Amino acid sequence: MRRPLDVGTGNKHGTTLFCLISISFLVSVEIQSQFIPMLITQPISFHKWMTNEGYSENTVASRVSEINRIKGAYPMLDKMIQNGTISKIEDDFIYSKEDANAGKQPKHNIPISGNVYNGTASLRSALRLYTRFYRSVNPSAIKTPLTQLKDSIVSVIDSANITYNKALQNSVKARIQIPLLSVLKQAFPNIEWDMEQTIQGASTNDRVDILGSLDENTVIIIEIDNTRADQVTKKYVSREALAEDKNVIYISVCYSNNNQHAGSFRTEVEKYVEFIKRVNETLNYGSVFEKVYGHAWIKICNLTKNQSA
Repeated sequence: MRRPLDVGTGNKHGTTLFCLISISFLVSVEIQSQFIPMLITQPISFHKWMTNEGYSENTVASRVSEINRIKGAYPMLDKMIQNGTISKIEDDFIYSKEDANAGKQPKHNIPISGNVYNGTASLRSALRLYTRFYRSVNPSAIKTPLTQLKDSIVSVIDSANITYNKALQNSVKARIQIPLLSVLKQAFPNIEWDMEQTIQGASTNDRVDILGSLDENTVIIIEIDNTRADQVTKKYVSREALAEDKNVIYISVCYSNNNQHAGSFRTEVEKYVEFIKRVNETLNYGSVFEKVYGHAWIKICNLTKNQSA
């Protein structure tokens, strides 16, 4: 019978083998400790992210090239996205057709061969796409002020509990719109809120359910709809078109539908809300103005029946 291997100090060969095994184990642990975290935390590249998002090879190549040029002029780009000061760079790429026709030069100093307006617009699109990418792979990056405000407004609406007496308040305006306006005025007193107002400079007289104004170039549009995907999407498309020359926070607010199909209606709304978010992101790519979208569910209670309405 073969004797068990002696790995104690009394066996020279056993001791040597034990040392070799120990060293091999320690080296293996050291390599893994350096390599495995790198596999876990290594961020995806901008190139790979765009490819995963479905962008064409030509678009990917163009955007990577443009971002490299932007980073050459703004080496602190990533840090400024991280700490929420990216707007200081974005402002340098605001360049209108009126500016171009007047012979003005853009604020940025990146050389452009050919049409300066189109070239600056393309750089601006690349910058916004890169900012979106950076924030998606760096959750700690600070959101834009408008996005932070949108999140706050949605949170207030989601947590609001509005009660009404259906016998006395039989319209959406009476039982939801007016009480919600009061909630928003109380939560955000520094914003100028109004109801049933048109967007300044809009091409039609369509009225917004609740309109908030931060300045002449920035509005908050809140539309209240039943749990119907068609209503939500129609309102979004029309209002964004009317406010194309403004920074916009758009929030769809839905109230519950108590018919037998309420569950399926809500599922469909949630599906189209995701579609709207993707469309909204696309609007930002070529626009001078920032477009932010949010969705909220508002809880309302009919006091006469003590149940959700």
